[in-house]
Amino acid sequence: MSQNTLIEKIKNDAAKTVAEIKSTGATEVESIQREIEAEVAELVKTHASTLEKTKAQMELVAVSKAKQAGNIAVQSAKRAQIDAIFNAVAEDLQSHSPDEYVAFFQKYVTEIVPKDAEVDHVQAPAKREEETNKILKGAGFAGVVKADPVIKAGLVIHTKDGVYDVTLARLMNEKRDELEMIIVNQVMA
Repeated sequence: MSQNTLIEKIKNDAAKTVAEIKSTGATEVESIQREIEAEVAELVKTHASTLEKTKAQMELVAVSKAKQAGNIAVQSAKRAQIDAIFNAVAEDLQSHSPDEYVAFFQKYVTEIVPKDAEVDHVQAPAKREEETNKILKGAGFAGVVKADPVIKAGLVIHTKDGVYDVTLARLMNEKRDELEMIIVNQVMA
């Protein structure tokens, strides 16, 4: 073999070896690249799923807060309406005619104050002193009536045994819970 042929053979063998190495390297690079692309795709998929779950949770929280705010607004409106109803009833009872006023409070005085009570004095609204005297007389009591600017309707009877509050405010507060339930069940439901 001649020197040129030997060099040519070495060059061909080297080129063949280089081509094999390049082919093997390219195959390995492609394999690594596919693995990396698969990992990146999996990370993107996981991140998208996590992002979607976070978005769904945030939407759920926002809707829940909106519903809660709506419920609070509805309950506040109902409370305001119920309070308005009670205020209207109180104003109506306070402005009853003298006969209606006397009949209304005489009924409660008879129920609340013991028949044998000794009346010392009575507190009543300044505008209703005459009606208060009629209430006392109709219930079988007598006593000094003193005007009280705090009392809007009704009377507070001071006896030797205690004090009996027959004011409209107390009567309404006593019955308010029960009446509110009736109103809510019949009107607001």
